[in-house]
Amino acid sequence: MKKERGTENVVVEAAHTQMTGVFDLDEVLQTGTDKCWDMKYFWTEKEHTEKQTSGGEELVIEWRCWKKVDDYYRFYINVIFNVFRYKEVIIEKEGRKIKSGRGEIKITVKSRLEKDYNHMFDRSPIGKFLRVLYELIVLKDRTSKMEGILLRETYDLNDTMKEKLGQMIRENRKYY
Repeated sequence: MKKERGTENVVVEAAHTQMTGVFDLDEVLQTGTDKCWDMKYFWTEKEHTEKQTSGGEELVIEWRCWKKVDDYYRFYINVIFNVFRYKEVIIEKEGRKIKSGRGEIKITVKSRLEKDYNHMFDRSPIGKFLRVLYELIVLKDRTSKMEGILLRETYDLNDTMKEKLGQMIRENRKYY
């Protein structure tokens, strides 16, 4: 699950949530946005494309969320929404008619931990060597702890959107 690439560790390669049926896309997006703000992440919409097809609307929405943890670590979570054959429908809920949607949605959540994001050590070859030693000797346990926190936050975000779609959530998930 964890891959290290220089100053970045991939913590969650991809957590998927998929559903076909009736769901309110606006509520799912709002729930994800609220959860990101609750966890104190800043975010931007990296991509938002819409295409009308004969089967319905197709959307691709990608968020890039980030949070500065301290002067050495920064968390990134990417959320990709792929929506296929989405059509607005009117459903009856608790005796009231509500506008909702029907289609297929696939949500992919990825996360990575960036170390030394200010590039304090990358200014010289000896600095890169010192960064490796610093991480192996001093920060070994702290990096594992940071990965555990990011792992938990990634799956919390995924589970929140999964719950909004009405899907079951895995209990007793183990973190670092």
